[in-house]
Amino acid sequence: MRWATRAVEQIAVLEQLKAAAAARQARLSVQFDASQRARQRARGVPAAQVGRGVTDQIALARRESPTAGSRHLGLAKALVTEMPHTLHALAAGETSEWTATAAARPTPTGHTYTSTPPPLLAGAVTPARSRPSDVVLLEPRSSG
Repeated sequence: MRWATRAVEQIAVLEQLKAAAAARQARLSVQFDASQRARQRARGVPAAQVGRGVTDQIALARRESPTAGSRHLGLAKALVTEMPHTLHALAAGETSEWTATAAARPTPTGHTYTSTPPPLLAGAVTPARSRPSDVVLLEPRSSG
């Protein structure tokens, strides 16, 4: 029984590490995007082309498809600029990247929430440990 307990504890610790790494990736992705856009503007790249290639580089770094790289950057921007409590919870290992992604998605009615989620997402923002102190509180996301 001791081995099983240790195994489950290690799985939980690894999940926390994955979440913390996801939060760091989000911050770095946003910083990288901003730096590349600034560099492109300084080099005289036309406004319509500024930002091209950034998501491809993020995708390569993550060993994922360009489409996935674009999704990761979109989530990173939402977390960093509009969802600081979710980003903090992710960095602390209190929620998962999947849960943060679910919280950032629009509801079927088209609303996007980062706080007091609608019933459809309420279970998604409660970590598996499910103690009242573990509930992640998030703030409303602007729609502009």
